[in-house]
Amino acid sequence: VNALKNSAFDGVFESHGGTSPPPSSSSSNKDDVVATYTKHSTKDAYFKIGPALPSPDNDEMEEYWRKVVVDVTNTIPSSTDVNKHNKLNMEVDKLSKWLNRHQPISLAVNAKRSQVFDLGRDLFENTSLVVTTIGS
Repeated sequence: VNALKNSAFDGVFESHGGTSPPPSSSSSNKDDVVATYTKHSTKDAYFKIGPALPSPDNDEMEEYWRKVVVDVTNTIPSSTDVNKHNKLNMEVDKLSKWLNRHQPISLAVNAKRSQVFDLGRDLFENTSLVVTTIGS
């Protein structure tokens, strides 16, 4: 209803309900021992940048219903060295399995221009994701 009132297709509204926000550097909950996400300074949105796929020990993902939560991950080797070709294939396979297991709402693929389309195609062909964005 708030989106219609504000003529907003992609509005992010405060106090919209949903699940609790993820633990963040701005959490007021004293029980949050490890703050993993950073809260946007003006929006009800959270992000985390890390080197590993966001998969906790129990292998279950928290969906944060009606919350904007973004995980930015770089697990794919950037080198085109022939010796790293097998590692790249293994990482793409691992990422594909992770995506199929956890089914995030969307996937954005960014890489060097010479790699991005092949990488994006491989991930698209090996996952069942509905929304895949390929860019550089």
